Amino acid sequence: MPSHTQKKEILKYTIEHLEHIRKKAQKVTLQKILYYFSLKNIPVSYHFEPYTYGPFSKELAADIDDLSFWDEIKVKGNKIEKGSEFRVELSEELRGALKQEIDNFIELVQDNLGFANIELYTTLLYNLRALKEIGKGTDFKTVFNEFKAWKGEKFSTDEVQFAYKRINEAAIL
Repeated sequence: MPSHTQKKEILKYTIEHLEHIRKKAQKVTLQKILYYFSLKNIPVSYHFEPYTYGPFSKELAADIDDLSFWDEIKVKGNKIEKGSEFRVELSEELRGALKQEIDNFIELVQDNLGFANIELYTTLLYNLRALKEIGKGTDFKTVFNEFKAWKGEKFSTDEVQFAYKRINEAAIL
């Protein structure tokens, strides 16, 4: 399990890389990318729970607040920027792994970090992981039924099926 300090460093690197590739770092984006990390064996140990808009970690939200308090980041509404005390202390090896997985996530969601799109993908990922853990099938019908129980009619069948197909093609789980 990573130290609490390492989790924050991973969070800060994610902010830094998003800025580097000219993507907005927002609270929801960070929640979803760090959830994705948890599926890819990146050493984050945040606990994610089902929430209205997909997987959510209270500990991650608290770390964002803590980094803001110490002026390592600036939170303006949902947008997050580097603060005056911002610096990242991670090995080059871990930085490389994080960069690759952030890029993989962005590719998975087709370069669309819009709120609804990343909610769709990470909710599907959460459902797939949960169904696998309890030994249930992960065929589209089973996953779709779980997804609809959580999200109702928010997303069309075609949207869900398209995202499900992309997740399976990417062999994430």
